[in-house]
Amino acid sequence: MQKKWYTSKTLWSNGLMLGGIIVLNATGQDILTTEVQGAILVVVNVILRVLTKEEITW
Repeated sequence: MQKKWYTSKTLWSNGLMLGGIIVLNATGQDILTTEVQGAILVVVNVILRVLTKEEITW
């Protein structure tokens, strides 16, 4: 069974993380380094990929 793209946790988490990275860079905050931001994104994506069993439809 396929699911709609807007129900994808992976897409939503990536969008939220992208938004957070943009805000951090726009405000000049050094809360997380670029390397840490990338590592968090990779770990979350791997976890969600393991948990995800359905394809999305565009």
